Amino acid sequence: MTVDVTARSNRQKPDQDPATCMPAPAMHYRYIGAWVAIKHWWALSVDQAEHEALLR
Repeated sequence: MTVDVTARSNRQKPDQDPATCMPAPAMHYRYIGAWVAIKHWWALSVDQAEHEALLR
């Protein structure tokens, strides 16, 4: 599934992580999988609140 967005609409999105914002429940597994893959790919750390949210 591809969703086209404008640069303006993309800039209006909040900069949040799983600790502060999760998508609709039907998208949780896909979102978490992508989040973890990106963190791993770029060797980014995960803070405690983010870690707990990913485990829920």
